[in-house]
Amino acid sequence: MLDSIRIFWTAAALFCLIFQGACSPPIPHGKRSGEDDSPLIFRFRIPGDPPSLDPIHSADLISQTVVNNIFDPLIRLDPATGELVPAIARKWEIEEGGLAFRFFLRKDVRFHNGRRLVAEDVRYSFERLLAPASASERPWILLPLKGARAFNNSEAARVEGIQTEGDSVVVLRLQEPYAPFLVQLSMVGASICPREEVERDGESAYGQQPIGSGPFRFVEWQHDNRIVVERFDNYTVGPRSSLERVIFDVVPNISMALEKYRAGELDLLDQLPPGQIELVRKRLGEELHIWPGLSVR
Repeated sequence: MLDSIRIFWTAAALFCLIFQGACSPPIPHGKRSGEDDSPLIFRFRIPGDPPSLDPIHSADLISQTVVNNIFDPLIRLDPATGELVPAIARKWEIEEGGLAFRFFLRKDVRFHNGRRLVAEDVRYSFERLLAPASASERPWILLPLKGARAFNNSEAARVEGIQTEGDSVVVLRLQEPYAPFLVQLSMVGASICPREEVERDGESAYGQQPIGSGPFRFVEWQHDNRIVVERFDNYTVGPRSSLERVIFDVVPNISMALEKYRAGELDLLDQLPPGQIELVRKRLGEELHIWPGLSVR
């Protein structure tokens, strides 16, 4: 069973297919532990190059498929139940009649550069998402925060609704009650980033070589060819993956991707060429799994 790699097809964060092995199909081609001395590698097709691997610019499904494995938000949606569960924040409390949220951070979370993640990283990441200079595609995720619109309009130096208490507590206050706010905090755009890495070579470079705190760390990006990530052995937010490396192969043509799968060059496809379901069912049998999906008409 596959585990601890997150794949998104929709804004509803449908990563239950292969996250934590909860509802995963078998690996028909991937190498398994104990077969030989080679690392356990999972190869997945993405249809194109992501525009960026910076979470504040992750506004498309291709980017999210990769970025969600490199970064973590404060909280996330459980893939099996759709309920909010802890991530970087080990717990949270709702205060002031739904206007304030107090998050208690885990003290053992580290970025891939080895530094411990602290409350100030949350403030920095959230203000970076909202900063007009960042030109994020999704500042609306945090606009319900008190003072967020003023900050986004360059009318304030800080976001009034973001406060830190020591290294391990973050308090977020809203301008007014807003029911979807916690769900929005689980989105990829609200992931936590280390300031020193973003500012070392600039935001553009950070989007090409990201450093987060997620279950996999970035290794390389061969544009229009593949993106490689490897297991982060110091990951503490969830279970450590049995996969040692994940390769996201860029294969724009779905018919070619199917042939690569049949040849053992890919371990999973998330779509098939139009009109070929029955043909694939005959040729691949139990390797074909069909799930209901979400769409907008």
